[in-house]
Amino acid sequence: SMGGYLALSFAGLYPQKVAGLSLVHSTPEADDDEKIKTRQKAIALIEKGGKQGFINQMVPNLFSNATKQAQPELILEQIKGSMEIQDASMINFYKAMIERKDTTQVLSDASYPVQWICGVDDNVIPCKKILNKCYKADINFVSFYINCGHMSMLETPQQLMVDLASFTSYCYTMNTRNA
Repeated sequence: SMGGYLALSFAGLYPQKVAGLSLVHSTPEADDDEKIKTRQKAIALIEKGGKQGFINQMVPNLFSNATKQAQPELILEQIKGSMEIQDASMINFYKAMIERKDTTQVLSDASYPVQWICGVDDNVIPCKKILNKCYKADINFVSFYINCGHMSMLETPQQLMVDLASFTSYCYTMNTRNA
């Protein structure tokens, strides 16, 4: 999702350099007041030394129930890896997400296709949020991944790679036809 925020910012600044934009579990919307409060609570908890408890709760929430049941070791591995992130880096990550601007207009102005990947079981960015935005660009590719939360790169990596490759091929084929 963070990659999508960065890609949208880039596309807003340099639209002529974009052949296509893929948003994997991402949205152009800025955080609403509720999300900002949640992120501020996370920052306060980390600052008070509660990173372990925060990560133990946050990481499993990124995955579908199907993945949690079938691959508990994957969740534990992600928890362990997340604990290696420095507190200051985590805090800055959340502050950056709080401060990001709405980039919906970038989609409305897009002269390139936009790909949307949504996990049906995504608790972070529910499919409903994506459905409310995925018509903004003129050309949209929308995929819903069943038994997938916010982490298709770990939950359904083969399908994600196929969809990304297919979309990339489409974008560059269209650009060479239009050149």
